[in-house]
Amino acid sequence: MMINKYDIALSYAVEQENMVDTVYHYLKSEGLSVFFAPECQEVLVGMNQREIFYKVFSKSKFVALFISNDYINKKTPMEEANIAFTNHEAGFVIPVYLDDSHLPVEMLDPNKINYYKSNNPAEITKIIKESVYSKKSTVESTFSSSEDVASGNNVFKNNTIMSNNNVAQNQQIIQNTVLYGDNKNN
Repeated sequence: MMINKYDIALSYAVEQENMVDTVYHYLKSEGLSVFFAPECQEVLVGMNQREIFYKVFSKSKFVALFISNDYINKKTPMEEANIAFTNHEAGFVIPVYLDDSHLPVEMLDPNKINYYKSNNPAEITKIIKESVYSKKSTVESTFSSSEDVASGNNVFKNNTIMSNNNVAQNQQIIQNTVLYGDNKNN
C-alpha cells in the first residue's frame, strides 16, 4: 500500500491519545493532511507497523512530538522522535512538551531547536498550524523585504517569527511568546 506524504504526522504516547485526537480534528479542520494512527488504520492494516511508521515519520512534511513523561519512557514514541529528527531539518519537527519532562539533550538541544510547552489542544493546534504555514511561507519567500533579510531583522507573521537563522534568539522570542505570553517583540 502506498504511503501518503502527510502535511504532518503526530507522535504521542497512548496515554495522551484523547488530547491528540482533539488536535488531530482541529488540524483537519484547518485543511491539513494529518497522520494520526487511530484515524489511519487503512495504512496500518496488514503491514509491518515499524516499517510504516518509519516511512510516515520520515516522509511527512512535518512531525509534531507530544512529549510527556509517558512518551520518553516508551520505546515506540522515542523511536518515532529519533526517526523525525534524523530525517528532517530543524524547524520541520515541532516538539510540544505536555509536562515537565524533557527529551535527551543529544536528541533535542533546547539551545538549538525551538520547542513549545502547552497541554491545551486549541493552543497546540495554533502552534502547529503557524509552524507549518510559516515554514511553507518561508520556502515561498515571505520576508516583507530584502532589507529585512539583509539587516538580520526578525519578521513576524501572525505572531510567528520568520527566522534570521539566529536559533538561540529565535527560541528565546518564541519561548517568551508561547510560554509567558510576552508579546513585546511583536
